[in-house]
This record gives sequence, C-alpha cells and structure tokens, in this order.
Amino acid sequence: MEKRNLIILAVALLFLVIGATTIFIVSHNKKEAQKIEEKKEQKKQEEEKKKEEEKNLPKLPDLTGLTVEEAAAKLNAANISSNYTIKREDSDLRKDVIVRTEPEAGTDVEGTIDLVFYLSKGNTKVVIDDYEGKSYKEVKAYLEARDIKVRFEMREPNYERDNVPDDMIIGQSVEAGTSLKAGDIIVLYIPKGSVKYPDFTDGNYTLKDVQDFCEEYGIKLDVLMDEVTEYEDGKVFYQDGCLPGEAVETGCEMSIKVAKH
Repeated sequence: MEKRNLIILAVALLFLVIGATTIFIVSHNKKEAQKIEEKKEQKKQEEEKKKEEEKNLPKLPDLTGLTVEEAAAKLNAANISSNYTIKREDSDLRKDVIVRTEPEAGTDVEGTIDLVFYLSKGNTKVVIDDYEGKSYKEVKAYLEARDIKVRFEMREPNYERDNVPDDMIIGQSVEAGTSLKAGDIIVLYIPKGSVKYPDFTDGNYTLKDVQDFCEEYGIKLDVLMDEVTEYEDGKVFYQDGCLPGEAVETGCEMSIKVAKH
C-alpha cells in the first residue's frame, strides 16, 4: 500500500513538473515573440524616422558650368557647408568652370560635405552641330558656356509661320561639323516676330544691357549721354526707333538717352 502511494505521488509530481515546464516554455516563447515584435516595431520606427530626416536634407545643387566662386556662392545660398578640393580634366566647357562634382548633384547633404570640383582645362575647338529646329535659348547657353559668341538674325521661315515655335532656330551661319575656337562668332537665324523689344526705360536695364541686346540681335544703337538731374545717374530714360513690344528687326536703328550727372 505504501509503495502504491509512493508511485502515485511520483506520478503526480511528474505531471506537476511537466505542467510547470510547459507553462514556462509557453510563457518564455510568448515573451520572446513579444521581444521580436517590439524590435521589429522599433526598427520600423527608426527607418521611418530616417526617411523623414532624409526628406528634409538639402540636395547638392548642379554646379556644372560655374566657376569655383559662383559655386561657393550657390552652396552658401542653399545653406550648405562644404570643403572642396580641385582637380582638372579635359572638357569642351570653357577653362576653369566646373565640369562635374563628386558626389554628384542631387546627393543628400548632411552636415558639412566634402566635395571634389573637376574644372575644365579648356578646349581650343568646339565642333558645331546642326541646330535647325532646336531652341535658340538652349543652343545659346550651350555655346556661350564654351566661349563661342552667339548673335541672332531675324528671318522669315521657309514654311508656314504658325508651324514654327517662337524659339526655334531656322538656320545658322556656320555649317555643322565646323570647328570654332573660343571667341569665334556664330549667327543663329530665328523667325521674325519671335522676339520683342523690351522697355529699356523701365529701370531694369543698364546701358551695357542695352548694348549687349543690340549687339546680340544686330541692332544699330545710338547713345546720347544727357546731363539731366531729374533721373539718377546711368538711368536709361528715353528709347526711340525700336519701341517696346515691337518685333525685333535685324538692322533696326534705335536711339536711347542715358542720364549723366
């Protein structure tokens, strides 16, 4: 009888141990699973926070075609602090302007960024393309970045005017494939009526601005420096011959008066 009771007690203890062990394992596994979920949630929150921070980071602007001084000013305007080193490489861009940067434009900037400016060694020759049908503004910017001087001549297109965009090049003075060197001039032919004369007396133009405009479009300019006191020194206060809003005509004669104290 005593032996039987001992066996029953042993079996009961065994079931008790098994039960306790099972409860411990289940509880432990539940805690581990909870820890794993908490870690996943924490990692998710950290990733979301990082993405949000990256959204607010400034992007490195495109500095191509700028001098080092111009690039530094542009970075400063974007509130980007930087250190830079300079390297040089062959390019058809004019000498001493930035060809590319490392890292490249569009890179997120966090703190002070270390940059490498690759400056153009300069190229003595630029091969002219066929620019007919292209935007004269884009071609002008491309060529002037390579120190080619661009002039415009207004011409009637050979096809219906309504089918010609205002900024389209309809011809050029230099054949495609020709090599030009820095300082050479190319004339781009654009449709008559596509450019209007500005109001040079509105206070936004200096004498040099007017001279540059006239040189660019082949306009003959007569300048009279007038000693008047009612206008500030250097102000263009009179415009005649080629009036504001009229279509630019190559060869037009324009006269202006500029205040002189």
